[in-house]
Amino acid sequence: MLKQTQNHNNKFKKTIIASLVGTLALQLSATAVAAESTDKAVKDVEVITTIGSRVSGRTDTESAAPVDIISQETIANSGAGNTMDLLRKVAPSFNMNNTTTSDGQDLMRPATLRGLGADQVLVLINGKRRHQQALVAVQQNVGRGNAGTDLSAIPLSAIGRIEILRDGAAAQYGSDAIAGVINIVLKSSEGGSVATGLRTTSEGDGDTIDFAANYGFEIGDGGNLNLTYEFKDADEMNRATETDWFGSIDQPKQLLLIGEAAIESHSLWYNMELPLGEGELYSFGGYTVKEGESKGFYRSAADNRVWSNIYPQGITPELGSKTEDISVAVGYKQEFGEWAMDVSLNFGQNELSFKNIASINASYGPDSPTTAESGSLETNQTTFNLDFTRFYDDSSIAENGVGIAVGFEWREDGYVINAGDEVSYSRGDTLCGEASEPTSPDPEKQCIVTAPGMQGFAGYRPEMEIDTNRDNYSLYVDSEWYFSDQLTVGVAARYEDYSDFGDTVIGKVTGRYEFNDEFSMRGALSTGFRAPGVQQKHFTQRSISIDNGKLTDLVTLRPDSELANELGFAPLKEETSKNFSIGFVYTGDIYSTTVDLYRVEIDDRIVYSSPIKRGINAQIDAFFDV
Repeated sequence: MLKQTQNHNNKFKKTIIASLVGTLALQLSATAVAAESTDKAVKDVEVITTIGSRVSGRTDTESAAPVDIISQETIANSGAGNTMDLLRKVAPSFNMNNTTTSDGQDLMRPATLRGLGADQVLVLINGKRRHQQALVAVQQNVGRGNAGTDLSAIPLSAIGRIEILRDGAAAQYGSDAIAGVINIVLKSSEGGSVATGLRTTSEGDGDTIDFAANYGFEIGDGGNLNLTYEFKDADEMNRATETDWFGSIDQPKQLLLIGEAAIESHSLWYNMELPLGEGELYSFGGYTVKEGESKGFYRSAADNRVWSNIYPQGITPELGSKTEDISVAVGYKQEFGEWAMDVSLNFGQNELSFKNIASINASYGPDSPTTAESGSLETNQTTFNLDFTRFYDDSSIAENGVGIAVGFEWREDGYVINAGDEVSYSRGDTLCGEASEPTSPDPEKQCIVTAPGMQGFAGYRPEMEIDTNRDNYSLYVDSEWYFSDQLTVGVAARYEDYSDFGDTVIGKVTGRYEFNDEFSMRGALSTGFRAPGVQQKHFTQRSISIDNGKLTDLVTLRPDSELANELGFAPLKEETSKNFSIGFVYTGDIYSTTVDLYRVEIDDRIVYSSPIKRGINAQIDAFFDV
C-alpha cells in the first residue's frame, strides 16, 4: 500500500503500503545523484536518433542530453534471449533482476533506469507511448510498488534499434518520463531471418527452446510490411536443495522453488508503412501471450493451512499465471508546405489471470478443491496524438535556424479487477457448527480453526472488483535554437490536465556547446510530473510472505479505501521532479566517449509501505477471516 508523510522542508515521499501501492500516503523527498560514462568505437555509419528532440535527428554524441543507441549489429552480437536481457547486458543505466515466488512477476519483471521506479520510465514504440502492465509488483524485487512496462512482451527479433534517453523528458513526452525514455524502433527492412536455439544449465534444468522468424517485404507502391513470430518454452530452474523435513531420512523433499519459473510464450508482431496520397500511412503492433507455472512457500502437513489426508507430506502450492498483451497503432504522416504533420491513434491492453493448480482451501474441510480460478487484472490505454514540426532557416535570432514542434495528446487509462472463484478467496462453513465449543477438552466439540482462501494465491474477492478509467490531455511546444555552429539551445514546455489530479505545467531547457570538432559540453535542466498509475490507485491483493521465519498473511490495500483511511493513510497524489545533468563528449577518429553527471529530486514519490499483516488490529484480522 502507499502512504505519504511530510517532512520539515515540505517535500513528500509517497509510499505504497504493504498491502498496496499508493493506498496510504507517506511522503519524503527522494534524490539521486550519480555519474555515468560510456565509450565506443566510432564507425563510418552514424546512427541518427529520433529521441531526445521532437525537432530533428542527430547522432547520440550530438545530443544535448545523454542518449544510448543499441544498433541492429549490437542486438545480433549480444547473445541475449529477450529484450530485457539485451538491455541488461548493454545499457549501463538499465536494471532488472530475475524473480522467484513472486505472484505473476515471473511473467513480467519490473525494470528501471538510473535506479528510479519502473513506472518512472516511459517506453515508446516507434515514438508512440506504450501501455503499462496490469500487475503492481508487491514482492521484494526491483520495482516494488510499481507497475512498469512489460518489455519482455516485445519480441527481440522485431527490433531494429533501441534508443535510451537518460534524462528527464516529461516536458517533451509526457507523464512517466522522470528517469528517462526507452524508444524501441521496429524493423522495416525487407528480407528475412530464422533463428532457433536449445539451452540448458549446468545443473541439468531450465531447458529452453527458442524459435524466431522475421520477414519483411514490399507492399503497394514503395511500402513495406515486416512480420515477426517468436516462440519460447523454458522449464523451471530450481536451486533449492532437498531437505529431510522433521528429521526424516526416508523421504527427502524439495520444499521451495529458488529459481526461474517455467514459461511458454508466443509473439506475433508487425510493422507497416505504405505511401498514401501525398503522405504515408503507417501501422504497427502485436500480440504476445505468456503462460507460467511457479511455486509458493512450503506448508507442512501440521499447518492449519493444510489437510494431511490430501497432502500427507505438506504442500508447496503451484500457481499458474497467464498474460495476454495486445497493441495496435495506426497513423498518417504528411507535409503541408513547411510543416510536417503526424496524426495517430494507439491502443494497448495487458491482462493477467491467475489459477491455483495444486493448492487447498483448508476452511472447506478435508474435501476441499485443489484447483481454482483466482481472478484477473487488466489495464488498457488509448492515446491520440496530433503533432506538427517545422524548421525556420531565416530566423533573425538564431544564425543557423530554429526548429519548432507543437502537439496535442489525449489519453484514457482503464483498470479492471475481476474476482476469482468463490472457493479461491472465501471461508468455508463446514467445520464450526452451532454445537461447537472451541474451548472444550472434547476434540469432537472443538471448532477446527483453519485458514480461508486457496494457498499460494488467495483469489480476488467481489468487493475488490473494479472497472474504472481516467483521461487526460496535454499541449506541448518543443524548440531548438541553433545560434551558431557551436551553440545549440533547446526549450520545451508542456501543459497536462488529468480528470482526477488537476493540471500542471512543466518545462525543460537543454544546451550544447562545441569547443572544436572533438570536444563538446552539454547540459539539461527540467521539471517533471507523474500521476499515480490507475493500477497504483486501485490495486488490492492478499498475499503470503515469510516474516521472522514464519508464513505471514499480508494485504495490499487501496490507498483511498475505508480500511486504509482507518489506519491513517491518505489517497495518493502526483509525483513531481527536478532533473539536472551536465556532460562532456569526446569524438575522435576511431573512438568516442561521454561522461555525464546528473541529479534527480523527486517530491511525493510513491513507494511501497511496510507490510500490513494479520495481527495489527481487529479490522485487519477481520479482513483475512471473511
